[in-house]
Amino acid sequence: MRARWSPTLAALALVAVVTVTAAGGAAAQAPPPDPGPAEDLPAPDGPPLELTVPEGYLPRPLPTPQVPSVAFVGDSIGRDAGSYVRNQVGRTHPIAYYHAVAAGYIGYHLPRLLPVVRAAGGPDILLVELGTGDAFWDHSSARFERDVRRFLDKVLNLAPGGGPLGPPHVTCVRWFDQKPTANIAYPYVNAHRVAFNRILGRVLAEPRYASRNVAVVPYAAWYWLSGDDGYFLADRLHHTQAGRRELGLLAGQAARGCDPAYTSGPFWDVPDASRSAEAITWLGDNGIARPYRNGTYRARLGSHGAPLDRSQLAEFLWRMAGSPTDLPPTTWRDVPAGQRRAVGWVQAKGVMRGYADGTFRGSGLVTREALAVYLWRAMQRPTEGVTPRPWPDVAASSAPAVDWAVSAGVLSGYGNGAFGSRRVVSRALGARALHDLGLYIAARFAEAAAPAAPTSTTSVPTTATVPSTAPVAPIDPAAPATSTTAAPDPPSTVPASPPGEG
Repeated sequence: MRARWSPTLAALALVAVVTVTAAGGAAAQAPPPDPGPAEDLPAPDGPPLELTVPEGYLPRPLPTPQVPSVAFVGDSIGRDAGSYVRNQVGRTHPIAYYHAVAAGYIGYHLPRLLPVVRAAGGPDILLVELGTGDAFWDHSSARFERDVRRFLDKVLNLAPGGGPLGPPHVTCVRWFDQKPTANIAYPYVNAHRVAFNRILGRVLAEPRYASRNVAVVPYAAWYWLSGDDGYFLADRLHHTQAGRRELGLLAGQAARGCDPAYTSGPFWDVPDASRSAEAITWLGDNGIARPYRNGTYRARLGSHGAPLDRSQLAEFLWRMAGSPTDLPPTTWRDVPAGQRRAVGWVQAKGVMRGYADGTFRGSGLVTREALAVYLWRAMQRPTEGVTPRPWPDVAASSAPAVDWAVSAGVLSGYGNGAFGSRRVVSRALGARALHDLGLYIAARFAEAAAPAAPTSTTSVPTTATVPSTAPVAPIDPAAPATSTTAAPDPPSTVPASPPGEG
């Protein structure tokens, strides 16, 4: 039988049909303090840099590369991680220049870098790990901003007013921000780190630079995701081997994000080779997922899969439904102004529920069981064509939703027969689930619009429209099955990216 469509389902289907088809301390070998602003200071005389910097080296003559080459400038953090950065970046792109020195700062590096990027056949991609050294030397916020702008203007070949003086010397710049929390050895770094990160994020997001392929590498976001357990030495600034490996992964991701041969989608941090690239590209191309200010989706930071939270999912579902504005903003008191319309929609439709204290708790992480329930509710709780399964780890109240999600191909179980209910959903898995939901809706919509056909076993959404105020058992497996308390699934302590879901 063919289904009649409720307004919620029709909105989802319309969007889907249109879019789916379509170790060293900072004092060792530190450079002298910056003498102040100067125009194109000549490169210093003296021995080659590789003799004074353990893990730095000057560019050597290379044949014309088949892929863009990379330059890296940094401080002692980049120096210590040099072998890991070179390993990760070098897997896909040749490194033409690598210079990282203890307490290195912008004014130290710029005169040494300019002859390299200006030379014929110079590097195309520039990775910058600077700012901590500037803070170490107690540079003011005004000076740091001035130096960032001057650095970018020089390597991009821009006039002071922002106009081009000629072709850019590099075609892509990725600049690491700083660790956002305090260290225990360098007081000036502690004093400036927050302000410098704000300046860097604001300046690089300006059209003058963002339009020329300049963006922040979200090292601070990586820190908040990974924590510092096992990644930092006793000074809480420099890395252990595990931390150096993470910095190398971030650098490799940044370099590949600069090259359209490896990353052609709307988010520069999602390589085409990723198993989630198609789904994330679909979300981005159709305005369902919007980039962070630095142009990223953040499916993965270093080795860590980023989790999906309740606010993000609410916005995705609202945009997938066409961003309707016919319903009032949410009444939950803890929702930011920019999210009140989206959260109000999922609240009014009964897709997501709040807490008894009147909060939504949008930063709470979405589990696999919760995601199945939210998508099932958004689809008006379909029941036809659903195959029940004896899940050992799914609450009885959530079993219909999980059974539907698996039958519809939106989510899948594990080989051992479990669903992984308590595992946190990564942003990558969330993208794949929404993409598969879009394909499912498009197929059901096409089936509903087709002429009557012989009986098919293909499942279709139910024709029933359940009022958003109807009692629905909570997702929380610990709650009684008959409870109507608006309690979402509590956050899981399981890693956000289970095997096979990165």
